[in-house]
Amino acid sequence: MERLCQRDPEDLARRLAAKGAVSAALEVAESYHLREEYCRELQGQKLVELLISDPINGGGPAEALRFLMTLHTPEDALPVAMDAMKQLPSLQSKQLLV
Repeated sequence: MERLCQRDPEDLARRLAAKGAVSAALEVAESYHLREEYCRELQGQKLVELLISDPINGGGPAEALRFLMTLHTPEDALPVAMDAMKQLPSLQSKQLLV
């Protein structure tokens, strides 16, 4: 795993995200300073994951807001939220994001 990460961290991040391990993929992307657009895409996926998860399982609107607040600047949150808006499955979850 470590060799794959060093050889092609973006491929590893994509594989992790495809398997549903978005947090791990995001950690790889940020650790290896992958393209900003790709990191933003993963952050959007993470935001979607949090919004559609039950608060009992560590998700929900409050956890999604905490995640947005961890981004480097408030200006970073808008593109992530816009990307997440495209991915959200229902009107109700889009309303939660707004």
